[in-house]
Amino acid sequence: MTHLLVGLFLLNGTLGFQDKKPANVARVEFRRVETMPAEGLFEAIDPKDNEKIYLHKKAELDNSDIKSALLDFDTKDRTFFIHLTFTNDGASKMSDLSKHLINKKLAITLDNNVVSTPVITRGLSKHVILGNLKKEHAEAIAKAFESK
Repeated sequence: MTHLLVGLFLLNGTLGFQDKKPANVARVEFRRVETMPAEGLFEAIDPKDNEKIYLHKKAELDNSDIKSALLDFDTKDRTFFIHLTFTNDGASKMSDLSKHLINKKLAITLDNNVVSTPVITRGLSKHVILGNLKKEHAEAIAKAFESK
């Protein structure tokens, strides 16, 4: 089960595409999720349950909206997670987006592959914790923001 943990500042989400990012840096994006196919959506697989989901083509947030990403490990649950901090503009976008997605999924993609689909349970803003990630996904997200 993917967990969205709300830190001191209630947050969630990550996405990213930078026009001039180095080739070895992962592209992280946040996209709206729909449960039924429709025009303008593309099919993906939810890693939680292997069910089909449908993502909006336009990413709502991307690497440019993220100020930092720190890798961490939960020794109790033995899972990896990422502490994200958004830029001021990114925090504003996340706040607006999350208000419209209460009780809905938000897809977090890494190089166009869905790695997490947390359900938004409350408004989010400046800080987010993405939990229950595969080690390689968590490491790639953290590495994408090492130089920021």
